[in-house]
Amino acid sequence: MVSSITFGFIILFYFQTGDLGSSGGSNTSKEEKEKVVVGFEEERKILMEQLHSNGEGGRLEIISIVGPPGGGKTTLAKEVYQDPLTLYAFQILAWVVVSQDYDKNMKRDMLISILKSASQENHGEYEKSSTDMLGEKVHKCLKGRKYLIVLDDIWSIEAWNDIKRSFPNECKGSKVLFTSRQLVVQSNDDGCVHRLAPLHESCSWELLQKKVFGMKCCPPQLVDIGKQIAKKCEGLPLAIVAIAGILATKDKTLDVWEEVAKHLSSIIAKNQEGCMEILELSYNHLPLHLKACFVYIGGFPEDYQISVRELIWLWIAEGFIQKSERGKSLEAIAKDYLNDLINRSRSRNGSH
Repeated sequence: MVSSITFGFIILFYFQTGDLGSSGGSNTSKEEKEKVVVGFEEERKILMEQLHSNGEGGRLEIISIVGPPGGGKTTLAKEVYQDPLTLYAFQILAWVVVSQDYDKNMKRDMLISILKSASQENHGEYEKSSTDMLGEKVHKCLKGRKYLIVLDDIWSIEAWNDIKRSFPNECKGSKVLFTSRQLVVQSNDDGCVHRLAPLHESCSWELLQKKVFGMKCCPPQLVDIGKQIAKKCEGLPLAIVAIAGILATKDKTLDVWEEVAKHLSSIIAKNQEGCMEILELSYNHLPLHLKACFVYIGGFPEDYQISVRELIWLWIAEGFIQKSERGKSLEAIAKDYLNDLINRSRSRNGSH
């Protein structure tokens, strides 16, 4: 088990741990493989074609996925990054999360992240190296090899400008893939831009059904209200997944779903805050014993790697974990809490 959780601002319901989820590596579970981005099949196909083209003019090619928060950028990027064809085609793959609060110190972190994925050197040596030396190491490691580097959630051109010299600009079919809320990297003629549109109503409903019922069909009496709920999510996958997380833990009755739809109507707005309010609604529906555990994670910096074992011990030390009548250890109970949060993040029920 890879005992770490990647925590970021919009990770509110996207925890990722080794065998509990996928963090961008090749050990992807069957469930994760089946989690295709509903409504983005065509975009995925085009993106795969561009990733596996040989490139033109002997230059490194930049591909950008641009869209609103919660629009499915990172999920789509992971779909193509984890595809077996991609894993086979590229000699080096690296996934780097870029923080919103970018500063010069993060340049080191980005370079080290790439080296840890691309090099077999002793990782402890990287901390002793200067930033310039790290940049040279990255260039040396990538030179002459076909590579794919993903810079996820990049907010400013500064982040790219700080490290782009470390990327060999030679024609071997190498690619750099960005996800961004806005087009911050102008790639001129040597790049491609994918602007993700909101999901169509039919795709929104399909996604909601899959997240709530898995392989089972939605009961006929819930179809109409379910479609209304999906429509109110304005085509944002994150909003749909968050609401599905609520519905998956509730009774599958018309009264309950109408109550969720009623509250949803009051918070959905066609702006960025709307999605965060949906996430707040999801938080409000967490059981009391999970709320404190979840909020505690918010004390860590954005994109910080959190040790699962350390997190569990911290929860116990804070008194968040209560003894159960079944005689389980506090560590086992804490792991149950964590699994519960992760399962809610995947918006699934026992049938999935």
